[in-house]
Amino acid sequence: MRKAAESAAKWLADKVMGNPKLNPIPYPFFKSIVNKQVEWAAKRGMRLDFLELSEAVRAELLKAGIYTMSENGRQEHRTESIFDTDTEIPPLALSLSDDAPKMPALFKWLYSVFDRAASEGFKELHFSVKAVKEDGHA
Repeated sequence: MRKAAESAAKWLADKVMGNPKLNPIPYPFFKSIVNKQVEWAAKRGMRLDFLELSEAVRAELLKAGIYTMSENGRQEHRTESIFDTDTEIPPLALSLSDDAPKMPALFKWLYSVFDRAASEGFKELHFSVKAVKEDGHA
């Protein structure tokens, strides 16, 4: 499966490099390429799981900074989440309006995320930030 994922990702990356407007890759296009790999494997007597292969292809594409859209048309940024397991790491929310020290809370949270990721064998982490503007507060 690794070879199929690398092959599909390379082909898609080449297409995106030739047309940067394809980043993120539309889901129907992405799905058709992954399905082709599944079909080719079946012709050679191998069975590939579409979902497993699509996640592997997404992971390969992310290494090149290429994203794919999900089936609902939204851009996918993560391939696997450490937050989907039994013991969740709480999300971090820092208030910029109070005087509480922010750096200790941030580093404590980062330490817990890195520790958890290392213990579960993750090789890559992607972070995103969501800014919330509260109306009616000083």
